[in-house]
Amino acid sequence: MLVTFDLDSTLADTRHRHSLILEDGSTDWQAYAMACASDALITACASLWRTLRPHHTLWVVSGRSMAAAALTARWLDAQGLDPDGVILMSADRDVRTVDHAQYKVECIQRAERMAGERLLFHVDDYPPVAKACAEAGYECLILASPQRLEAFDGRPSYI
Repeated sequence: MLVTFDLDSTLADTRHRHSLILEDGSTDWQAYAMACASDALITACASLWRTLRPHHTLWVVSGRSMAAAALTARWLDAQGLDPDGVILMSADRDVRTVDHAQYKVECIQRAERMAGERLLFHVDDYPPVAKACAEAGYECLILASPQRLEAFDGRPSYI
């Protein structure tokens, strides 16, 4: 069965890039994606990947710009993460102009068609993606990424 993983803040620790995210929405997401080479690995998620590797087809599904495709492939290789040769990324358009959660669901549906396999689950850090997955009939493991934990104020939150 197919398992898909998000990249930014799921497999890759992106905290060093957060200064590139502007409050007014004018963020250059391509520049943000191109800064990926210095990402640290989120080891818990990588451990899950490595545990699943012998038993499942693993693909990456990301809103990251295709401009960073070569950097992304090199980063995954350097981390010892082989996504069965498939990394679904955004075309040169800015995926932030469309609903990001719906974009991820569409990528998962495309991954199922391409792989000829049903999705077992998707791994992501963004709660709206988990909600959209549930609405589409998919399971989603939601990661408490480092930046989410830094922002945690102790109050329960629900999707």
